[in-house]
Amino acid sequence: MHHKDNVNSKFAVKIYSKQKENDGGVRHFQQECQYLSKLDHPYIVKLGPYSDSGKLQTQSGGEMDIRYSVLELAESGNLLDYVMNKPMNELIVRFYFKQLLEATKYMHDQGVVHRDIKLENLLLDKDFNMKMSDFGFATDLKGSGASGLLFECKGTPGYMAPEMFANNGYDGELTDVFALGVVLFALLLGRPPFYMADPANDEFYGRICRGEFAQFW
Repeated sequence: MHHKDNVNSKFAVKIYSKQKENDGGVRHFQQECQYLSKLDHPYIVKLGPYSDSGKLQTQSGGEMDIRYSVLELAESGNLLDYVMNKPMNELIVRFYFKQLLEATKYMHDQGVVHRDIKLENLLLDKDFNMKMSDFGFATDLKGSGASGLLFECKGTPGYMAPEMFANNGYDGELTDVFALGVVLFALLLGRPPFYMADPANDEFYGRICRGEFAQFW
């Protein structure tokens, strides 16, 4: 959905209906707004106004209770659109991975970890610059308690580090870096390094879990 302001700028609007929402959806909305509002970087999508108590007029003339957020529009798709079964030129990969590294370092310097870095969440604006998006799984880099570790198993399995599935905590900064590695592999080869974050059923992920890096390559 697009919204135009007085100078005809275009924005994206995320709308969450309250009619069928669950606790997970509410937390996703609240965490994205909480953490994205702290960030201001050219390669991270910008957050505009947002509300827990919006109203949407339906086509029938009624009103629907919604949560909504206004976001910077990235109108050229996402990186997954450009690498489906087709590797990128190495020079282009360098261009985007540099932008991704800058965005990630800035985010971590601000004390935020993303936990869902993946090709689908790396959008491109009208000038084809990268915009990191979807901060619904974001959280504090320092974690909880004295250990400074995170314990929630959040993310997309094809990008998640092995320690995220354990019960003894993980370093959010390092797991974001693991996801960067998956992105880089996919950009260069046009396919992911593994298909399931399951050491028993995916040979390549299993070798990573067991530290068999030479055999993985």
